[in-house]
Amino acid sequence: MELLAQVAQDTKRAVLAVTHDHRTLQFADRIIKIDDGRIAGSERPKLQGGITMEMPAH
Repeated sequence: MELLAQVAQDTKRAVLAVTHDHRTLQFADRIIKIDDGRIAGSERPKLQGGITMEMPAH
């Protein structure tokens, strides 16, 4: 996961990880929750300064 996080720092690349392993959350800059094949929610973890940004599900 650390290697993937480094790759994601390149603005010309994107990394998508699909997992049930909550240990990977610390590496995410966006989390999309899927329930029964549909997007159930989307959020951005705490950013620098302790700000949390949540996005509504579509």
